[in-house]
Amino acid sequence: LQSEREDANEETLWRGFIYQRYEADTAKRHLPSREAIRGTLAGVTGIQEMAFAGGRSPRGGVVSAEQTQDSNRTITMLNYPVVSPSYLKVRGLPILRGRDFEPGDAAGPGVAILDALAAQTLYPGQEAVGRMLKLGSPASDAAWVRIVGVARSPKRLEGDERYAPQPHVWVSSIDSTVTREVLIRTASPDPSIAATAQQRLRQQLPGISAWIMPWNYSRRAEIASRGFLARVFVVMGAVALGLSALGLYGVLAYTVTRRMREFAVRIALGAEPRRMLRMVLHDGFVMLLAG
Repeated sequence: LQSEREDANEETLWRGFIYQRYEADTAKRHLPSREAIRGTLAGVTGIQEMAFAGGRSPRGGVVSAEQTQDSNRTITMLNYPVVSPSYLKVRGLPILRGRDFEPGDAAGPGVAILDALAAQTLYPGQEAVGRMLKLGSPASDAAWVRIVGVARSPKRLEGDERYAPQPHVWVSSIDSTVTREVLIRTASPDPSIAATAQQRLRQQLPGISAWIMPWNYSRRAEIASRGFLARVFVVMGAVALGLSALGLYGVLAYTVTRRMREFAVRIALGAEPRRMLRMVLHDGFVMLLAG
């Protein structure tokens, strides 16, 4: 039921990317603030909620559990999302333990929420809520943040064994003013809502480029590619089956033609037509089953 509910939620979830245009005076421009983006999209009919995210890289490429030098208590992570308080709610990931982000969490170093896999990796057999998380390697001077909740792990495409499940860490801190991603929850899956939002961002925020696409775009593309490959194999199988049938028909027809003199002799000696037909069908089915 939870999987079906998440699939339904993804139909009205859109993901937008905000980029700075490449121009001669790019150095003088900055990405728009969250307030500017929210104000720009506030008048778009059909948008219910918005959330924002920006990426940060942990020092040393890992995040570490509290008071440990054990390499098994770290998670390799190229970057972690620094999100607005409503991010997990808009995305549709429920809190399993602890609490969700609150507006006051951005003050100071901030707080973190882990998904179930990250919590199990960093604090196996222990309660992660209330513990500390270092946004870097154990030996680095990276900031420590408090873990306030554990959320359900994001859904993966079933049957995809190419990639192992990845742990997720979300952080809410004052260092989240730069936004490169905006999540939009709409009242319906109507793509015109996202198109209107994208057009408004490009027109009213100078110097930036914006793309808005369905949240499950990658999953749709993966399913479409798998469906295409399945259809290719079905067509190839049908062609192979047709060639095999044609070949068997040719061999059987050739065999019958070569035995025409034999059939004539048998009929002349009094063989019944029914018996002749049974003999031909028997030899044909043997050949067909072997083929």
